[in-house]
Amino acid sequence: MVENLQSTAELTVSIMRRGEDISAQSVKQTLIATQALESISSSVVTIQDMSTQIATATEEQNAVTEEIGRNVSNIKISSDETVQSSINTAAATEELMTETKSIRDMIRQFTGSIKR
Repeated sequence: MVENLQSTAELTVSIMRRGEDISAQSVKQTLIATQALESISSSVVTIQDMSTQIATATEEQNAVTEEIGRNVSNIKISSDETVQSSINTAAATEELMTETKSIRDMIRQFTGSIKR
């Protein structure tokens, strides 16, 4: 009977030690898992920050693109106005040339009639 009790006690001690080892390994693995989760959480925060920066940069690029579009539109309007002004200037120059020729002709007629 004593031997049986000793054998049972030894078995119990062995099982308890094995349980301790398993518990220690569980604690180790839990710590490793906790560190991994903390690293993942940190990476998620970094990704969120990057996403925010990308979104901000995209908004800024959109604003710049819109401004460039407005500037191009204003340049086209100015260019159209310049073309129209050039056309008007050319027409006025034509008219002045016609008037100048007419005045020269009148002066010739006048000076020709005075000489006679």
